[in-house]
Amino acid sequence: MGENLRKLVLPSDKLAVIEEYIPGEGTYADDHGYIRAARVGYSIADKNFKVITVVHPQRKPFIPKQGMIVLGVVTSVKEDLVFIDIIADKDGNPFSGKFTGVIHLSQASKTFIKTIEEAFKLSDIVLAKVLTDRIPPYQLTTKPPELGVIAATCSLCGTILVRRDENTLICPQCGNTEKRKVALNYLIKHLNKNRRS
Repeated sequence: MGENLRKLVLPSDKLAVIEEYIPGEGTYADDHGYIRAARVGYSIADKNFKVITVVHPQRKPFIPKQGMIVLGVVTSVKEDLVFIDIIADKDGNPFSGKFTGVIHLSQASKTFIKTIEEAFKLSDIVLAKVLTDRIPPYQLTTKPPELGVIAATCSLCGTILVRRDENTLICPQCGNTEKRKVALNYLIKHLNKNRRS
């Protein structure tokens, strides 16, 4: 057949030298005599015609959709909202790219909270529901009890916090307590009963 399917390549990856192949669709020749990928895809080298191309992957992109439960990391905390890097669906399947979501104070919890810092802090891992998927950033909510922070670290010492009660986490290392909008399935549910704050 004369074609050899190669690994997935990214834009500007070196594929061959112009002495060996001619740049085909999805490739270009740089000033140094290398053929490079012009897009993400699979490189195909046709040995009979000495042409190298990059074709798009056949798999459909996996992106967040309205109604989907997603996992994300808090990257920024503003006055009345937080920004989230959406990384995967609730089962841990990674998305095809980088996506940003926001949770407004009004979407953080069903119970009243005065500031967004009572619900989230930087680096918290959050389980949230996608409300809108038309215009980035994605609008998210953590109002239902099963949604919210599922893992957090102590603001003082960096130790993973343990769930103390419905919306309070405690550090098993230094005893620091912090408020969050805690999800029902928080990573560590109980503190050793011998430890007191």
